[in-house]
Amino acid sequence: MRKKLSAGLIGLSLVAIFTILFPAQAAFDLRRAILFPGNPLYFIKEFTRNVQRSLTVDDISRAELELSIADSLASEIVTIEEKNPAGLGGAVGGYSADLDLLKERLSAIDSKGKGIERLVSLIIERSVAHDRLLSGVSARYPSLEGDVLSARKKITDVLIFSADDLYGWEDFTAGLEARLSEVADPAISISALDLLIRIEDELECVGDDCSDRNDELMFVYRMKDGLVARIEGMLRSSSSALSGISGYMDGISGGYSKLKIVVEMTERASDISVIERLRSVRNDLVAERPDIIPSSSAAEEIGLADRISDRLSRSAAAFSSYDIMPRIDSLIGSAMVSYDEGRYSEAFASARSASVIASKYLTDISVSDASIREDIDDLRDGYDKLVERAENAGLTAGSAPALWSKISEMKKMLEGTPSTDLVRSLRTIMSEIGSLIEKPSSSEAFPTFCPTIYDPVCGTDGKSYANGCIAESAGAEIKSKGECVKGDLSPKPLPETGSGEAVFCPMIYSPVCGDDGVTYSNSCVAGSAGAKVEHGGPCEGTDKDLVL
Repeated sequence: MRKKLSAGLIGLSLVAIFTILFPAQAAFDLRRAILFPGNPLYFIKEFTRNVQRSLTVDDISRAELELSIADSLASEIVTIEEKNPAGLGGAVGGYSADLDLLKERLSAIDSKGKGIERLVSLIIERSVAHDRLLSGVSARYPSLEGDVLSARKKITDVLIFSADDLYGWEDFTAGLEARLSEVADPAISISALDLLIRIEDELECVGDDCSDRNDELMFVYRMKDGLVARIEGMLRSSSSALSGISGYMDGISGGYSKLKIVVEMTERASDISVIERLRSVRNDLVAERPDIIPSSSAAEEIGLADRISDRLSRSAAAFSSYDIMPRIDSLIGSAMVSYDEGRYSEAFASARSASVIASKYLTDISVSDASIREDIDDLRDGYDKLVERAENAGLTAGSAPALWSKISEMKKMLEGTPSTDLVRSLRTIMSEIGSLIEKPSSSEAFPTFCPTIYDPVCGTDGKSYANGCIAESAGAEIKSKGECVKGDLSPKPLPETGSGEAVFCPMIYSPVCGDDGVTYSNSCVAGSAGAKVEHGGPCEGTDKDLVL
């Protein structure tokens, strides 16, 4: 009992120490660390981390713990920059090393556990905060740019891994949009846009070792669209916010990234005042630093623009409304001219504009494609239900040839290439089929090519038909000649008139067999003779004469 109590007290003490040493962070924010490298008591912090790691066994909990430790290391960077800038390189290196351990912890998670949603949400939130911190460090300490770039790449790797292997891109996109919808600071949102652009660059890699990530890129394009729309709303909220766009990008390292962000926002924004202000910022960036973009980056961006443009031209082939290609081609042409003239910043900006516009329309087409596929699936279900309705109504190819011709036509159409035109045509023919089922035409029920001869037959469906042709047209097999007989339907002897003369039966030849073994010309004659009708058609196996 005493041992259990001691173990419990030790555990509670460690939790208390961990809470003090690793305080919870506010969303998208970083607090200053209490202990940091160089402090004589820093070993306590490291010891507590290792104890926590050894006591945590659940895969998701271990990943959450490592993310918390990475958060603590990021906080130490904040404090070290204030108190001992010389130690920044080591702090950035320590943080970068812990991201490797975080990636290892995430890789150990083999299924979507109960805590995955919370874990990925925390990864998104902390990644934005950490990346923003590192971008600022790189901007203020250019000598650390290499170390910072390495750490920032690991952040994008963690996010891409989370989307690829932990959560799926659709859920990841929804989670990121949900987290960023809580942000009211344009600077944080712009930092998040910078991070998304780098994720896009990773997915858009060029070369033989790159896999096709078009589906994943569609989600990134969608996230950027939503984020720019939110930033635009913040900038429109006040004139000071609009005029302060440049200030919101102070934490972004390098003019290269700033120019990318400004072009991205310019081409995705819709408000004229915002667009004009962004264009002004773009022109200032290029004017201040004509050499802000190296020739290699400009050439790479032109190649990327050409690649996305080609993807758009192939995807938009079935969409006549997409006439944006001339503008994209013009921008790429302008970029190539600027590049040849050595104006690499302008070449980069024009090519980036072409890339953003093309990706924006690719997103629209992707949404349209998904919607078309859903419509086709719904129409396919509708086709199955129509066939079932037609069969339940007893409508066959014989009785309703026009109906089944339309059904066959729709079946072939469903095998065609999905497009908006196909959806429209399928809906039209589906409506026609529904009308034919509800109101089959008399010409289909009784084809005009059947002779108008009264030679009744009884169908296997228990119905009487005027002749065999009409029965077959209705899809019924002939059971016997003559009208169907259900029970004792024989006419009773006809009453005599007051004059004592019998009422004459019609002179129709529709033979029936009476219960007396005699064949009568019709049921009326049989009844008049006092015989009950045994069955339709002449009696078989008897030589009794026919009574007319």
